[in-house]
Amino acid sequence: GVVEIKNSGLPKTRATQTADTFSSRVIGSTTYYFSNNLSGASTQNLTSSNHTIAVYTTNFTGKVQIEGNLDNIASSSDTDWFPILMNGESVTDMTYTGKTGPTSYFFISNVKWIRVRYEITAGNTGTFDKMLLRN
Repeated sequence: GVVEIKNSGLPKTRATQTADTFSSRVIGSTTYYFSNNLSGASTQNLTSSNHTIAVYTTNFTGKVQIEGNLDNIASSSDTDWFPILMNGESVTDMTYTGKTGPTSYFFISNVKWIRVRYEITAGNTGTFDKMLLRN
């Protein structure tokens, strides 16, 4: 028999995606900030639906929610996006109080698109800096 040895036997690491551009919209009486859209696992034809994110904040007080979308092209309508529950969390809105530094989360979801939505709580003096996604 013949054995062929290649140095590319392991899958390549996928690039980390960054959400650091935010636009604000008022829904009801609340101002929300939405990130740019990032590719979910199903967009990249991955066999696993695992996602790891890191949220970076500086003295931030507010609520953060990760949202998913199943459309082939990411929808511009907020009603087409749904909240994703992070593993180990009991609610989809994660509350931050004066938080500085990265906070990591893991979730399993076969979505095509992912974005972060946050709202600022009264008295906030900090910033929501970015979210990194790896899938």
